[in-house]
Amino acid sequence: MKVTGKNWGRSIRELQEPCEYCVGSPRLYEQVDDLTVDQVYQTIRVMVYPEDKKPTCKYIKMKYCPMCGRELKK
Repeated sequence: MKVTGKNWGRSIRELQEPCEYCVGSPRLYEQVDDLTVDQVYQTIRVMVYPEDKKPTCKYIKMKYCPMCGRELKK
């Protein structure tokens, strides 16, 4: 990566090419006991499956790629 007049003052992460996780493939996925965490586009979905209750789902918008740290843009 070379610094030029066009990219002067930008961070290295901002200039780097998107990694395979930035573009959504492969998806992040992890399941432990009653908890599932996965990636849906630029959002992290957390699912909790308690034994006696109805499942709970929360969505967390990602601003940065969890793997390379690059800022995610629309």
